[in-house]
Amino acid sequence: MAQTSPHRTTVSELLDRKREAFARFLAATRQLQKEEELGDLTHMNTVLQQRDACMDIIDRMDRRIERITADDPSYVSTLPPDERDRIRTIMQEIEIAAREASTLTTEVESRLAARRTETGTLLKRMVRSRRRDFQGYGHKKTGDIAGPRFLDIRL
Repeated sequence: MAQTSPHRTTVSELLDRKREAFARFLAATRQLQKEEELGDLTHMNTVLQQRDACMDIIDRMDRRIERITADDPSYVSTLPPDERDRIRTIMQEIEIAAREASTLTTEVESRLAARRTETGTLLKRMVRSRRRDFQGYGHKKTGDIAGPRFLDIRL
């Protein structure tokens, strides 16, 4: 049986929890990509909160693993070969999920940044258009102030 920390939790058990959290994180990231494509900001916010919760779990697992290995730096090397192989496999699965989530996140962030730029450009055009449209509004061509045109209605 694998060695345990003073808290009776093995590194591989903690890594299992971390792998599960990364799987949920990746699923949430995929969902974030779908919501971004749909333009649903409300659901995007919910998915971002789910991802944050997963990251909290991952951070907690990392701290617990660090405590175990800090107490006994040779911990992993003293494990039986099958347990070390199990840990190596879990770490590879975590790395694959993290890499995919990172790629998807970068794609979503790039599209959101482009959308933000497009929206900013559109807003600038609207402001310039409004200024141009209303520039002479309320003034006679001679420069004298006239009442607003919408009040020029005769009853």
